[in-house]
Amino acid sequence: GNSSIMFLHANGSTKFKGSDVSFVGSGSPEETTFNICSNIGQTGEGGSDYSLENSKVSFENVTISDKVKNGDFRGIVRAQSLSFTNCIISGRESYWGVGDVYFKDCVFEDTGDWNMWAYSGKNFVFNHCTFKTSKGAVNAYKTEKNETTELTFNNCTFELVNVSSSKKPIIQIGEDNSDTNTFVIRLNHIQVNGAFANGTGTYIGTDHYVLNKNNKSADHCVVYVDGVLQA
Repeated sequence: GNSSIMFLHANGSTKFKGSDVSFVGSGSPEETTFNICSNIGQTGEGGSDYSLENSKVSFENVTISDKVKNGDFRGIVRAQSLSFTNCIISGRESYWGVGDVYFKDCVFEDTGDWNMWAYSGKNFVFNHCTFKTSKGAVNAYKTEKNETTELTFNNCTFELVNVSSSKKPIIQIGEDNSDTNTFVIRLNHIQVNGAFANGTGTYIGTDHYVLNKNNKSADHCVVYVDGVLQA
């Protein structure tokens, strides 16, 4: 039968704080669900999961689910690093710890919104991942100042499903503080299925788009496609 792992938010378990911890499902990722941000009544960061602060965390063969699905500023707060292997990501999260975030062989399900926000976390690497979305894959958005965020996509597929009028480019870049943050985007051997929206700003190829918000300058918005720096 199905098994379920559930983590509560700040008032729940604290025994994993500051640890190296792995959560491994016994079968396919559909069989085990890891529920984060389980406090539905709390909005924003207050509904986030603080139980993995200062921890190095790995997930394998599980579904990562948030019952709110598209709650702003929710997620896993202040984990040192996070890695996900052969996981299903169900629900758009914003907080992804503070450091390195790795996804390998993962499927991001359509939530009717972005698949994820890269609001926290500094270095994101996606290897052989599939993004299924009716809007766009990644919203790289910062409210802090003077941070550098790197996102690398290797052999990933972006698939437009359940097409709606709200569709965006595959990646959107933006911030609250004009042009203080730097974003470095690397797209290596990616495939785009479906007519995502045309981006304004940095244009990539015939069907790969990065939407460059807030008039970010070229030196603060650096894009490589298959190793080639885009003008």
